[in-house]
Amino acid sequence: MITAVCRSIPTRALYHHLETKWRSLHFVVLSAMVACITILLSNYFYTRFALPYFQFRATGSLVAGLLVIVFLVLNAYILNREINLSRLEWVQRVNALVGEVHLGDNTNSHALAKTPLNGSVSAYSVIRDRELLLVPSALLCAGDFIVLNIGESLPGDATYVGPWVNLTNFTDHGPAAPTDDLLCLKAGQAFTPIFLRARAIQPLALYDTEGERPLYCCQHVFQLRATPFSDDLRSALAYEGCPNSVLDNQIMALCHFLLGRVLGVCFLLSVTINIIRFVLLDIVHPQYRPDLVHETNPGAAPQPWRTNALEYIGTYQIYVLLPFCGLALPLLIILARTYANAQILILLDALQHSKTDYEDSDDIDEFDMDAPPPTKNITVSKADVWIKFLQLLSRSDFRNLSRSNRLVESLGNTTVICAVDRDGTITRSFPAVDQILFIDHNNTMVSVDVMEDKIYTNGVAFEESGWERHLASLKPLGLNFLLNSNCGASLGRYRLDPHKRQNPLQGFCKIDAAQQTCLCRIGHEIGFTTEALSSFAKLEQISVLAPHHPSVPVLTSLLDPATPSMVSTVYAERTSGSNQLLSDGQVPLVLDMCSDYWDGKRVRPLTLAMKQEIIELYQNALENDIQTVAFAYRPIGPEELGPTWAPVPAGAKATQNSVCLELTADDHQQSSWRWLYRKPAQPHTYGSEISAARPSSPLSSTGTSPGMETPGSPAELSPGCGAGGPFQPTLHLDPADTRPRVERDRLRALVQGQIFLGLTTLCPVPKVDVCDVIEDLGLAGIRFVYFSQARERESKAFAERLGLATDWNSCILLSSNQSPAFLLPNGYLEDHDIKTQLPRGIENIRPHLADVDDIPLQVSLFAEANWEAMREMFRIYQEEGEVVCCIGSGLKASNPMNFATADFAIAIDPYPMGFRGLYRDATPEFSSPLVSLQTPRDVATSFHIGAGLISLPCSLTFQYDTSLYVLTQIIREARWLLSCIRQGGCFLIGIHVAVVLCLLLSYATLLPPVFEGIHILWILCFLTPLFGLPFLFVEPEPDIMTTMLVKNNVQSQNIARLFKYALVSFALPSIVCVFTYLIALQSLLDIGYADLYARFIYVNWSALTDESQWAILYAQTLTSCMFVYYMVCLSASFLHRTHFLIRKAPWSNRCWLLICPFILLCQCAFAAATMASGPPNLMDRLPWYYYAVTLVAPVFFVPFQELIKWHDKKHVVLFQKRSKLEFNTKLGLHSPI
Repeated sequence: MITAVCRSIPTRALYHHLETKWRSLHFVVLSAMVACITILLSNYFYTRFALPYFQFRATGSLVAGLLVIVFLVLNAYILNREINLSRLEWVQRVNALVGEVHLGDNTNSHALAKTPLNGSVSAYSVIRDRELLLVPSALLCAGDFIVLNIGESLPGDATYVGPWVNLTNFTDHGPAAPTDDLLCLKAGQAFTPIFLRARAIQPLALYDTEGERPLYCCQHVFQLRATPFSDDLRSALAYEGCPNSVLDNQIMALCHFLLGRVLGVCFLLSVTINIIRFVLLDIVHPQYRPDLVHETNPGAAPQPWRTNALEYIGTYQIYVLLPFCGLALPLLIILARTYANAQILILLDALQHSKTDYEDSDDIDEFDMDAPPPTKNITVSKADVWIKFLQLLSRSDFRNLSRSNRLVESLGNTTVICAVDRDGTITRSFPAVDQILFIDHNNTMVSVDVMEDKIYTNGVAFEESGWERHLASLKPLGLNFLLNSNCGASLGRYRLDPHKRQNPLQGFCKIDAAQQTCLCRIGHEIGFTTEALSSFAKLEQISVLAPHHPSVPVLTSLLDPATPSMVSTVYAERTSGSNQLLSDGQVPLVLDMCSDYWDGKRVRPLTLAMKQEIIELYQNALENDIQTVAFAYRPIGPEELGPTWAPVPAGAKATQNSVCLELTADDHQQSSWRWLYRKPAQPHTYGSEISAARPSSPLSSTGTSPGMETPGSPAELSPGCGAGGPFQPTLHLDPADTRPRVERDRLRALVQGQIFLGLTTLCPVPKVDVCDVIEDLGLAGIRFVYFSQARERESKAFAERLGLATDWNSCILLSSNQSPAFLLPNGYLEDHDIKTQLPRGIENIRPHLADVDDIPLQVSLFAEANWEAMREMFRIYQEEGEVVCCIGSGLKASNPMNFATADFAIAIDPYPMGFRGLYRDATPEFSSPLVSLQTPRDVATSFHIGAGLISLPCSLTFQYDTSLYVLTQIIREARWLLSCIRQGGCFLIGIHVAVVLCLLLSYATLLPPVFEGIHILWILCFLTPLFGLPFLFVEPEPDIMTTMLVKNNVQSQNIARLFKYALVSFALPSIVCVFTYLIALQSLLDIGYADLYARFIYVNWSALTDESQWAILYAQTLTSCMFVYYMVCLSASFLHRTHFLIRKAPWSNRCWLLICPFILLCQCAFAAATMASGPPNLMDRLPWYYYAVTLVAPVFFVPFQELIKWHDKKHVVLFQKRSKLEFNTKLGLHSPI
């Protein structure tokens, strides 16, 4: 199934949007290159075949034309290859997962024991090949039989099959389940007792194999009608709405400016100047200047002046066009991106494997609130980076999608980090115990605070120093904690980390995370030893369900409601021979079962006022995102135990003594909840998914459909549950048999009349460093946004633990439900003296941004957010120029579309999963998705494969214990690399501008072009890439994580200013080059300046002597050497945008020290090769002041460049101040009253 689904997914065409915008630029550049090729080759062939004598200067036109053709073909190949490789990344990633489906180990025998069943993990019990497996929802397919508990929601459309007993009584090879709509549930609907009552389906009570003890059947089987995950996966991988990266938009804006404005101006100037020169030659033709005719070739008749037309009107303009073609720039951009991606990936791998702590630099004060985030002192091997660079350059990166997802650009320009999940991603998998509460002898509720840290002996400790005075009240609780744990605590095993408790209720109903959390560490801290526990033996375990409890409406208003339930276990104490019932579960149900309480000294009656206080505490806990577990006990007499029960050895599992008891609505008639629970201040408004859990068929007021039997009617098997259906019970149920009723009455009496011991409160605790990371992200101009599906109050309670703003005007509700009368008109809770206008509902965000203010872009908390609202908010962020990074669980089935919508996504393991080999590097042919596996433990389980499917759109995957400081450090590295790429790009563009300036100045001074085509191509296509290399190795700025970033929608605002800086910066070196070119030309021809101008104004250039041609070529070559020398000197000032040479010496960059001499050496070799066939003594004519001017000139224009840098720095500082002011503006400052 997975193979068919994955291979049917359309290729994600991320380049489609970019290609559309670049199409016009491609046309302009392609047209310019074709014109260059045509004119250059035409000039050669015209000079070679149309004229009676050959000008060897034309050979340079042939070489230049051929080089342009080579670069045209090379660029077309490179760009097409990059597009194909980016698309191939997705195909190969899917193929790797398909291979894992065949190679993976789907037994997942330890999945249920380790996997936390919370909102971040989408997994279901599925019957496959007569095995009951826990399978992630991403691997579910049509026809699968899902075993659902009360309260669980369906992953897709499914049909009810029947009750579930065990594998012996079930076969999955029968006919398909009936398609009656009455027996169907839609995706997202919850399976509740209402479904059974509305369809007159009575729960079965079957006997065990001996026919002695009845078993209540609480689980039911549904058959999926379609593959749930296929549509979401297709939509995610086919999504094309992601905007271009910031770097792409900056390059595009620069190209539009250069090609749309600068190119036209320069071309017009060049054409105008050369037309004037051509007309001037027409006016003063050599036939009117007989004194100059002898300068032409001896013996050759003077040619008409029109033979210069092609060179004047065509070739000289082509020289101006060549720098605008950017022949080497596409290759440079690809190489720079690939190197930056390789640096990021190698650093990330080192960070995730490093065991060192994150520390501040030695020169940073730990109390400085504006200090950058701490980093790991890791030295990345340059050899590993270059190896990774070659790997990324030579093949597609299906492991990290560095091409398609623009890895380094997205990381380096991230301005918003959106967390769409909580449990296991930004918090620990299991909640932490916050308080233990009990009633003392003064009838007062006492709380003892608990703190967790591995530095303590048992991993936990009590904050109160004199907690031992409450030992009498804590001991019964500690005994309950330890006896009801199944982590080996009774056998002397100690675990200091939070871990899962195998609660038997998981097999009968949906329970919350608090009931899955083992509390054995607190029992050890209270003082219990292994010897004390060994005297207890488990006799009987009763799982009590109360799906009809009056508290159900309140619980269903929560985000992830659990069924009211509790576990009651009977233990026999060998030393005294007494039996005790220990219970734990949800507060409403446990409280109904209690009539007394233990005050630490004696048992006292539990009054109505005490129950009301406990219920109010429970309600406050719910509203503050705190989960509670209540504990109780009562002595059990031998006569209350069943006749078949017998003790079992201590610590052994007694599965045969585990039963389930469901309480009916009649059992709750005397529940104290009905008159003690106060009306909540805020009802449930989330609504969209919970309301879908109601049966789609119409029900009468009594809860039954017309024409159906009432719940009291005799039990009948539903269609599909009898013979021939998938569910085939092998034991017959006699409706007249009274044994099930008797046993049920006994169990119900056994769990009533208990003694209340106390309760524990558990709350989600952020992972280590999460709160500090959020604070440091704010200093970096990155807003951390938490999207909560819970209500406003619960969302604010958790946001406060994260350190997010939770005061007035700090939370926006994205749901569109109508507000109740007792809330504010806009649906919010608080009312303040300063009335602020907040939008309600995702559909009102855009109008609010357009007409009111930008509060929705400033808040860090969105409540009541369903998945569609989250994705729409991502799009709004992107429309406003934000770069969105989404972090979420890699095992949540609804996340692929969230990951695809964001600019960049990171999947986090919601619990320690081990085995990180899904996307290990394979052979270049990708015939096998994995390298050879070394041990059986390396085989991917179904959860690894499911996580791989869900995280397909993600470039990076973090392990469960990976600190979020890894994210800040790779963002820091990406920012530094991007700043180096931008600064290097500015310098390379400046070189192109300088070449154009030199050409235009030489045209304006009526001289031959300062560079021939071969010189231009040598500088721009061979030396320019070398100039850009040192910029990748600039020392990182220490304050790079405290600077604000530019938005993704304002790229064109600074282009004109930066171009002016480049024009001014490179104008002085260009003027000096033209001036030295004039000196060299005059000296090499050994004539005066007046004769020099007369010769090149009036003489037909198509008939120059060899001496004049060599003099021009020598002067052009020497000028190109001086030009390269000036660029080397100027690059020292360009290495840092804002730091002056006095503060940042260029020789601290070793690459610059090596590259600059190499560039000069290459230029000297090129000059020697160019002038090798020329006159040997022609260089002797150059005067001494020529060398003096050329060598001393950098002393003047380098300080001038530092002055320009100082002016630019003022703009940078002003932008940073303005951006920080806007980022840190108090929420609602500009909101209307």
